[in-house]
This record gives sequence, C-alpha cells and structure tokens, in this order.
Amino acid sequence: VTPASAGAALRAACDASGTPRGGQRDALIEDICALVARFARIAGSASVRLRLQAVGDDACRRWHRDCVPLRLLSTYRGPATQWLEPARGALALARPDEDVDAPFFMSPHAVGLFKGCGFIEHTHESGIVHRSPRIAGTGVTRLVLCLNSAPAGMLEVPG
Repeated sequence: VTPASAGAALRAACDASGTPRGGQRDALIEDICALVARFARIAGSASVRLRLQAVGDDACRRWHRDCVPLRLLSTYRGPATQWLEPARGALALARPDEDVDAPFFMSPHAVGLFKGCGFIEHTHESGIVHRSPRIAGTGVTRLVLCLNSAPAGMLEVPG
C-alpha cells in the first residue's frame, strides 16, 4: 500500500472480515495509516507491504532474523514480540526453538522498528533476532501489524 491507499485497503479488509464499523475500528485504521506514512518515510519507499493478522497459534515462534531491509511490528491485542540484544542473537539462532534467558518483551501497542538481514550491510549476520510469544493452546489471540519495506525494483501501483 501507499500512505494514500492504506485507509481504503484497511476499510475494505475490515468490511471483508466483518469488523464492525465504529469509533474503535476508525481509531485502529487511523493509527495504522499513521504508522504506514511514518514507516514509508523512514524506509524511503513510496509503498510498503502491510499485513494485519489475527494469530491464535505459535506463528513465528522460532528465534529468527527477517530477510527484509526493515520491518515494523506492533501488537494491538495479546502478548507482543520478544527480541534479543544483538550480542545474544547468534546463541538464539543456533537453538531457535529453545528459550533464551532474559529476552526483551515489547509492550502491547508499542512499535518496534527492526533491521532485517537485508538492511544496508546486506549480510545474514545483521538484523535483530526476535520471535512471537508462544500462545498455542492458551485461547489467546494476538492482533499483529507487520509493515515491510518494499524490495528494490518492486513495481509500485498508484492508488
């Protein structure tokens, strides 16, 4: 989406998913549109990839680095993303399914801007190591916003 098209895309997605109209939905869309505009500016891109997803399982439960230049994550509902200081990343990547002592926890509604392994250095050793919290079997559902910088050379469609 572009910053100009994000609102219409989100309203259409909310309509398709049965999200009731009203002040809360409008506030969510307004917040995401503001994040899209800021992220596009930071990433230096006219468009970004937007994913707003309800997650009720252990999606992205392994420690990993994203293979994108930049990623913005925010959790609107449920437990938020866990991340590690860079010095501890290699240890976690060597044992991606294991717990690591003293991870950092994003707060719900906080916004994290993560360098991926496609950032300026263009190496697989760069980027923040993170994971989603394990929630399978708990009955918890997370609502997660993910914005990715558009890859270089991606065709951008106005709108």
